[in-house]
Amino acid sequence: MLNIKELIEAGHVISLSGNHYVKYSGLVAIAHMKGIKGIKTEILIQDVISEDRIQEEQIEENGIKTIIKTVKTCRVMIRATVFGLDGEEFTSIATATQYNLKKNMLPYIYEMAETRAKARALRDFVGIGLTAWEELPEYEPERPQK
Repeated sequence: MLNIKELIEAGHVISLSGNHYVKYSGLVAIAHMKGIKGIKTEILIQDVISEDRIQEEQIEENGIKTIIKTVKTCRVMIRATVFGLDGEEFTSIATATQYNLKKNMLPYIYEMAETRAKARALRDFVGIGLTAWEELPEYEPERPQK
């Protein structure tokens, strides 16, 4: 199994504010080295956990117009199970909401919950105690270097 130095050298670890985080792509690569058979995911919860009414005022030529908006907070919970070639199974769950995603990732709430659940199950499967980069609320996909 790879140690932390080898993970960093292979580009599987990101350092942020003095902490190390394993990348999902690194977890997948290590899982293939260990002998992964597959991953199964399922949606456990998809619901609206709150609705808030927000009042806004807009100034128009003929006066002030009041607008009432309803803002819904959605939650998605996914369960992921990793299957090893030797019959091992590792299961984990993860959630995604507006509160733990960056605004630009909100359209991908299902994908983020699934990636997080898979990352957690993969971490258990490969025996890595580092948090996955994609699990962080401030996660933003890496952009290719120009």
